[in-house]
Amino acid sequence: MSFGASPSDFVMLLKALNRLAKILSKEAVESFKRCARTYWTVVEVAKHLDSFAAGHDIQGNDLFRHTRQEMEMLLREYFDKIEDFKPFLGPRRVRKSFRNAVAKIKWSRHEKGLERLRQDLETQINIINVAILTSPR
Repeated sequence: MSFGASPSDFVMLLKALNRLAKILSKEAVESFKRCARTYWTVVEVAKHLDSFAAGHDIQGNDLFRHTRQEMEMLLREYFDKIEDFKPFLGPRRVRKSFRNAVAKIKWSRHEKGLERLRQDLETQINIINVAILTSPR
């Protein structure tokens, strides 16, 4: 019974080390910045939708109201997830610390959930567009 290493094991190790190097160099910080920008963009879209709805008497529309509530819940969840990483990946982070390296590795798994939240927010915005287009004027 042999427990030696094969060439494919070394290839997998090299790929994993390469991925880790990318995450630790810039990938996690850039991904965090992108997610933070997305959050603030969607917040501005939500404000615009609210002011548009108020000006066009759409706020009473049940679909609009329910969708905006859902959107607020998703935005809070999105904000909470990115806020946890702000000290480690944000603009005022301490560079080259062990805690930052750990946060970068955690972020690489965390960003998939944020992508799902972003898609959910996008869906809510599309539903609001439908509510606006179909509401009586």
